[in-house]
Amino acid sequence: QMAGKSLQADRRYPQGHGTLALVLWNRKNPEGAIAALDEAVRLDPRYAWAYGMQAWIRLNQAKYAEALKYSEKPSTPTITIRGATRY
Repeated sequence: QMAGKSLQADRRYPQGHGTLALVLWNRKNPEGAIAALDEAVRLDPRYAWAYGMQAWIRLNQAKYAEALKYSEKPSTPTITIRGATRY
């Protein structure tokens, strides 16, 4: 519910898509989770957590070459404090 609410408020919020991805992964929907993560990194190409989660999902699918590709993505940790994103 919270992921849905954050995306209703602002579809451009990368962390909302990241949260949705985690929910979808926990509901055994890895392809939906990957799609949400793809949108998250489209919105914020430096969203390190999303790249790490993409690598982790692919490791769990035994897609090792793809996992390695995502683990090597250049990124800067994103910190969000009360709606203000800092890099």
